[in-house]
Amino acid sequence: AHTDQYVVKTEFPWGTSLSQTVPVAIRDVTEQSARSGKPAVSGVVFDPLVKRHYIAVLTPVKLAGIVAYFLCAGLPLDNFAKLLAQSQLDNQWIATITDRNGVIVARSEKHSAYAGKQVRLYPETPSIDAQGVSIGTNIEGVPFHWFNNRSELSGWRISVGIPDRALAKPFDRALISYGSASGALLAAAIALSYMW
Repeated sequence: AHTDQYVVKTEFPWGTSLSQTVPVAIRDVTEQSARSGKPAVSGVVFDPLVKRHYIAVLTPVKLAGIVAYFLCAGLPLDNFAKLLAQSQLDNQWIATITDRNGVIVARSEKHSAYAGKQVRLYPETPSIDAQGVSIGTNIEGVPFHWFNNRSELSGWRISVGIPDRALAKPFDRALISYGSASGALLAAAIALSYMW
């Protein structure tokens, strides 16, 4: 199967000459799908023909038992952002979906500004597909704690970030309460010492 040329693209009228070759990211996924004979999902792809980022979901089409074509559906990144918008997170938190290459698929805040951009890798994270907690700055340079989970199926990672300043507030309140209680106990101890 040829994995480097479009035959038909529904964004264009039937019969339009599609001289542009398939983006490399899609070629890689089609080759993987051709070897396995199973459907595959790409990471974030920028297609110069349609001038936008999307995720390609493709399945091999066999003729006489041999893969001859691939049927490919392009899912706009906005579809994933709509899913994140339904999560009803605290307004200081940020949820991010990244593909297996660390490129932003969707973001719960400022999605259109950051979709398709590479995220930073945190030194505390052993690797890009690590699970658990990582500490670092977000793409805007704000210190965050990120809680990560990686999908075994796609290699994508979903992360929920909480700014360090939001995590510090409960600690500050506890410290003030502890300080106030300690001060009250000290005053009571001094008062009791004078009474005895």
